[in-house]
Amino acid sequence: AVATQVFHAEAPGGLVATPAPEPRDVIWRNIGFDTNTRATRGAIADCLVVLLLVFYVVPVTLVAMALSETALCDRYSSINNLVKSSFIADAFVKTIQPMALVGIMLLLPPLFLGLGVWQGCHSWTENTLLQMSRYYSFQIINVLLVTTISGSVVNSIEEILQEPASTFSLLGGSLPRVCAFFCCYVFMKAFAGLPLELCRGVAAAQQTLKRLIYPSATQQDRKHAFLGLRDIAGPGWFSFGKYGAQDLLVVVVMMVYVVMSPVVLVPGLLFFSIGSVVYRHQLLFVYEPLFESGGVLWAR
Repeated sequence: AVATQVFHAEAPGGLVATPAPEPRDVIWRNIGFDTNTRATRGAIADCLVVLLLVFYVVPVTLVAMALSETALCDRYSSINNLVKSSFIADAFVKTIQPMALVGIMLLLPPLFLGLGVWQGCHSWTENTLLQMSRYYSFQIINVLLVTTISGSVVNSIEEILQEPASTFSLLGGSLPRVCAFFCCYVFMKAFAGLPLELCRGVAAAQQTLKRLIYPSATQQDRKHAFLGLRDIAGPGWFSFGKYGAQDLLVVVVMMVYVVMSPVVLVPGLLFFSIGSVVYRHQLLFVYEPLFESGGVLWAR
């Protein structure tokens, strides 16, 4: 056992003791920050996250409403005819909205990681937990809630205004239909996102972009990240903050919609079955453990 609390004074709060992270886990540039500086920067970072959370609702709502299957078929008659004539085209059109939402949400994890470093986190473990918490909150509000509202309430708003007494019956009929979107969302993550992770397609794209931006890089330069871009031979560390929050969203979707549409468990089962194999392989043979948290990320 390691003692992390010792009685030194009558007034509590005079000395805060926490287990020291291992040297590789320490963000050394932040060690010199005092408590007041960290508290001030933390408050500013939280305010920025809240503002971003509010303003991020706008593009997510526009994507959810403009790229839904119904909106695309109503706007473009050619897509409507193609969907009616081909099952494959229908399945592809259903995945456009989830793919757009995933693309928008993937812009956030690097931002949250950098924000945690700026606010003064002492260790990468602390920063990863903060990144996971913020990214999870964004996904719950901007993917689960906004999509549910835009897919159910907005479609029934005219009838609700005309007959307010029918609100609950209308929502009861429209909410299960949103389940189709989340089924496509989880299926896309299972059969597109996980295979892409396994074959390291994103890493290959990063390497190509890095070579285009920095064509004169030496062999030594290619071993290091440039503007966050890595070579495929240098995978770096596994982003627990990003993948953990994404998988938690799938768990929440399953728990919310299983009571209304039990079929949502099928894509959930496939996602976690394939994901357990893919992530196990990537952690054992691909990603490099740059630091050890001592099990803090998976506390009992």
